[in-house]
Amino acid sequence: MKTSTAHAAGYVTVAAMVPYLSIKTAWLLGSDIGVVQPGLMRTAPFVVGNLITAAMEVAGAALALALVHRWGRRLPVWLVLFPLWVAGGLLAPVMLAAPLGFLAGNSTTPVADNPIDGLHGWVYGVVYAGFILQGAGLGVAFILHVRARWAHVFRARLDAKDSPGSIHIRVTAVLGALVALVVTVRLFWAFGGTYRAGH
Repeated sequence: MKTSTAHAAGYVTVAAMVPYLSIKTAWLLGSDIGVVQPGLMRTAPFVVGNLITAAMEVAGAALALALVHRWGRRLPVWLVLFPLWVAGGLLAPVMLAAPLGFLAGNSTTPVADNPIDGLHGWVYGVVYAGFILQGAGLGVAFILHVRARWAHVFRARLDAKDSPGSIHIRVTAVLGALVALVVTVRLFWAFGGTYRAGH
């Protein structure tokens, strides 16, 4: 792994999370920044939701740092791949659909979720821009992590089908397929798709 490139990817990803975390922190502290309806973020559902999503963002920052530091390679594989799978399922639809929404002239299209009434438009711009950078940063960091953690796989003979490295590759491929499935379903919902049994 090129340490400078990896560290840059990790730190840029964490930096992209700062605006989102700052807004969430402000709301949790009672601020109405970016809110059209005063007090909206102090209602119980939003307080709980903001706590959960802020915690998820902090976990994402820890994941980004784990992917680009040596200590992250000593973590169990599942402890890296599972949160990455969750992050991919959440961020990939935003990365694909938010730019399409912007081109369509809708700056408040929150992929696969209903818009929150009462927020200024700039909040969506800041949040989605951050999500796009986070997704790209995590993708780069993950590629570098794989190359560093399983470097022997890339040097191994192609016919070593039962090597430990081959098993890791299979696990990664399965998780990648699951992310693709989540992304497909979320995009289907985001653009108004519905499913009814028997149709």
